[in-house]
Amino acid sequence: MKKDVATKKRRIRCAAPARRTVVIEEYLKAKHNYKEEIEKAVINSWKSFCRRARDRESLWDGIYRVIKRTNERKKDQNMLKKDGRVLTPEESAQYLAETLFPEDTKKGESREHSDIRSRAEKINNMEHNANYDPLFTHTELTEIVASFNPKKAPGEDGFTADICGHAISANPSIYLTLANKCLTLGYFPARWKKATVIILRKPDREAYDQPKAYRPIGLLPVLGKIMEKMIVKRLNWHLIPRMSERQYGFVPQKGTEDALYTQTKHIREAVVEPVILYAASAWSPSVSKLYIKKRLDSVQRGFAAKICKAHKTASLNSVRVLAGLLPLDLRVVEEATLFKIKKGHDTLEVLKDVEIELKTPYQNTPHPAKIPQISYRVLANEEVNNEDKIHVYTDGSKTSEGVGWLRAAVTFWRNDREILKHKLTLAGFCSVYQAELLALKKAVHLAVRRKEVGFNIFSDARSALDAITSSRSLSPLVTDIREVLGKHPEKEIKLFWVKAHAGREGNERADELAKEATKNHKNKPSYDRCPLSHLKRLIRAETLQKWATRYKNEQTGKITKMFFPDAIAAYKIIRNITFNSTLSQILTGHGGFSAYLYRFKLKESPTCICGYAEEDVPHILFDCPVHLYVRMKLENQIDVDKIGKCNIASELAKKDNRKTILQYCIEIGTLVNNRNK
Repeated sequence: MKKDVATKKRRIRCAAPARRTVVIEEYLKAKHNYKEEIEKAVINSWKSFCRRARDRESLWDGIYRVIKRTNERKKDQNMLKKDGRVLTPEESAQYLAETLFPEDTKKGESREHSDIRSRAEKINNMEHNANYDPLFTHTELTEIVASFNPKKAPGEDGFTADICGHAISANPSIYLTLANKCLTLGYFPARWKKATVIILRKPDREAYDQPKAYRPIGLLPVLGKIMEKMIVKRLNWHLIPRMSERQYGFVPQKGTEDALYTQTKHIREAVVEPVILYAASAWSPSVSKLYIKKRLDSVQRGFAAKICKAHKTASLNSVRVLAGLLPLDLRVVEEATLFKIKKGHDTLEVLKDVEIELKTPYQNTPHPAKIPQISYRVLANEEVNNEDKIHVYTDGSKTSEGVGWLRAAVTFWRNDREILKHKLTLAGFCSVYQAELLALKKAVHLAVRRKEVGFNIFSDARSALDAITSSRSLSPLVTDIREVLGKHPEKEIKLFWVKAHAGREGNERADELAKEATKNHKNKPSYDRCPLSHLKRLIRAETLQKWATRYKNEQTGKITKMFFPDAIAAYKIIRNITFNSTLSQILTGHGGFSAYLYRFKLKESPTCICGYAEEDVPHILFDCPVHLYVRMKLENQIDVDKIGKCNIASELAKKDNRKTILQYCIEIGTLVNNRNK
């Protein structure tokens, strides 16, 4: 019947005007009969399920029962050792246990395993007298007990989940007292760790005389599992906020769908775009050709529609802005421009008088044998007590003072007294990374000029220190520092990383001097080479402006433009929205609305059930009297006289109103979709 309905539905599109009415009637009749049969099947299935439920049989219990009765019970085989000796049943059981549950011994373990063991032993041997977590509550216990399936196999004590549940509910304070005492002592009862092991055969194995052909299942006491679940819930509360955002398994409110969505986005960013943009500088002039643009658009359309979960018929102009993707032809031009400027073949108009900070040419790097070995030491709370050495503190960062300028400073200390200070300024487009490197460069240059031999240089910029100690970094500031250090081996210059604003006097003084450096910036800055990060921002701003102009001038995506008239402003809103199919239908106008269905010959009339106008997105959201109550409720919540085309974009831009408006859109969209099914 389903195929028949689908066939009659396809005939509507190809029907001649004279036969169209007859074809539609046939389709509607077939659809009506199909729905009736579905409803009958659903009712019969529900009745059958209810009959099984009387016997407390779940959906899968029947399937498991059939499998159990049809599977042939096979005799257990004795194990065969590698030397060909057949073991007795007792020896086979011991061999299985040793293979499937090996002893955790120190013999032959890796360095990583040894490190984990030592850290675990250190934690296990710690003693404390304070309670670091609140005691378990009656609510927690009740919720956990109710979550267990009474038909699950119990542990060695034979107490199933329903038996334990009844025992605990008779006097919950007994179990709570026990659990809270264990929590306070940091102890888990050894009796509850003892498992009854069931060995199951792995399917489709040629022989079952080897331990690897079996899968063990450990049946633990339910009382222990209840306490374990309460502890795991506490651990999740502490650990999940500190875990990686890329962890999807065994994490609440995350699952396979989230992982697939992220993976699709990652594939687009890490595989599809880089492949398409490869050698963009060579073929970027061709993107102005229409057929090249169409090919690039066809590649991007699929990803854009999947990201925002829109219909395939939605315009590329709409799905691209909802997915937050730049047009690929503009990305090609962007990559080509960046490459040409990095190689010195081109420049931006706004940077025509500015020198770009390019990598040090390879021919100017030192001989591999003459590369100095540089390292730095991380200081947590310890002090470096080298009274005979000069302590040098550097700092570089942005400040609200001296708009358009960055600052850096160096201060030299001997015996807890400042003996030298130096202030530096950088051009406003410079980065904090450059400011930190400039301060370190100045510190090194000043140190090699002094008669003292020993210097300890302290910095709170980990990235700058990492760059200096790595021979792969070819930043001109980094190569200059490495060159100076390599030319003066007689100087004992050591580098240290210290935590910022940790109360270290020299560090605070360097920060104070840097702030003073911005109060008078009439002179030329100490460093004014434009970093690639600023260059990328300028190129991206130019690309965004081109995209915004194109988006505005395109004739497609009118419904999307009603919500997001500006593409640049739209991205700031869209990146905080979680899309679903219904929301995308509202924002694109392509979905289960009468006007859309009529357009694709899936409905006889585009008119709304109110009878006043076509059922499109603006009508159902702003004008339809059927949804008047919900609309008035929205207007009261966001405090507007009337919501409509003229103010929907401005209200959606307000962070406080956004969630309410989107929920309203989803609610109306769901009602209309269900009505037009």
